Amino acid sequence: MKYDLIEKNGVLEMQFHGKVMVGHEANDFHDRVKEHIENGRNKLIANLTDVTFMNSSGISLIIRALTSARNAGGDLHICCASERIMALLNATRLLTVIHYFDTLEEAVEAF
Repeated sequence: MKYDLIEKNGVLEMQFHGKVMVGHEANDFHDRVKEHIENGRNKLIANLTDVTFMNSSGISLIIRALTSARNAGGDLHICCASERIMALLNATRLLTVIHYFDTLEEAVEAF
C-alpha cells in the first residue's frame, strides 16, 4: 500500500495511491496517523484520487483512522473517489457514517 501524509493548516490529508490492500504496513500507517492526532491534528481527509482498487481491509483502515480521529474530538472526510471506489463505499454503507466530498477543497472547507 502506498500513501502520503500531508499536513496543512491543521488538516491531515491521507493521500492513497494504487491498490489499497492492507498488509504489514497497516500498523505503521495507523501509528503515523495516531501520532498526528496526538499532536492536535485530528481533522483527517482520505483522498482517494489515485486509488484503483480497495478491498475490505482498506475500508477497515479508513474506519480505524475515523475512530481515532473522533475519539480525539475530530473527524474524517473522504474525497475524490472514482466510480468504482464509490460503488464499494456505497455497498459497504461507509458513506452513512463518513462525509464524502467531490473535491479536496470541499473536504477541507467542511471542517
